[in-house]
Amino acid sequence: MRPSPTLLLLAIVTIFSGFSLTAYAQSHDNEQEENKKLTATILHLDSLFWKTYNECNLTENARYIAPTIQFYHDKGGITSGAGALTNSLAKNICGNPNQKIRREEVPGTIQVFPMRDGNRIYGAIISGEHYFYVSQNGKPERREGLANFTNFWTLENNEWKMSYVLSYNHHGAPPINTRKEISLPAKTLKQYEGTYKNPTFGSFTIKSNGNYLTMESSNSRMDMFAEKPHFFFSKERDLQFEFATDTKQKVSKIIVHENGKVVDELTKE
Repeated sequence: MRPSPTLLLLAIVTIFSGFSLTAYAQSHDNEQEENKKLTATILHLDSLFWKTYNECNLTENARYIAPTIQFYHDKGGITSGAGALTNSLAKNICGNPNQKIRREEVPGTIQVFPMRDGNRIYGAIISGEHYFYVSQNGKPERREGLANFTNFWTLENNEWKMSYVLSYNHHGAPPINTRKEISLPAKTLKQYEGTYKNPTFGSFTIKSNGNYLTMESSNSRMDMFAEKPHFFFSKERDLQFEFATDTKQKVSKIIVHENGKVVDELTKE
């Protein structure tokens, strides 16, 4: 008995579908393997670039930069060309012998994205966040800046070069908090409540909020956590708040410390 044309067609479709699925799976596996190798390559090159940046080894640093690089900075404008970028680094990052700047990636933020033209990889994007540390006159470094970056690497003549750099969202870095929070009884927290006044910044209201304090003004709010009785700190900035008492042991003012120095006072009304 001869098979019907319909059954024959279904059999052919099934066979070719199986071939297509197998080919797709193989192609997908190959692409995933390529992506892994590419990611490892770009991460390695990125680490070498920033190593030379931190060391101010500008001769080696230039090896990773395309001659026609375009650098876009949200504070410093546009820098065009490898020579101009190297000169800028020499002047601004490496020009002061009494100051050292170090860049460090923020863990967990770095991503690599392959750029393809069909099946051919022609470039890659690496993006993430990084901190900037500053040391002056041999003193311990401070973490001062935080920013986002997006860098575009191109593959030309079997060499990877950084062609475009976007450096943006620069702002102060959160402090490295080594202070330990303790719990104070509600009755103890209650004594810090009230309105405090500063001649420059106006009035602030302190309220207890569970096991911590909240300081509020007309346009701001900050949580304050106890390190010890009469001494609180912020987790957002390197600020400490010391509640001073008068001769009757009643809270009379707040002494504000920043970076280890007294910067302001607020008097209780």
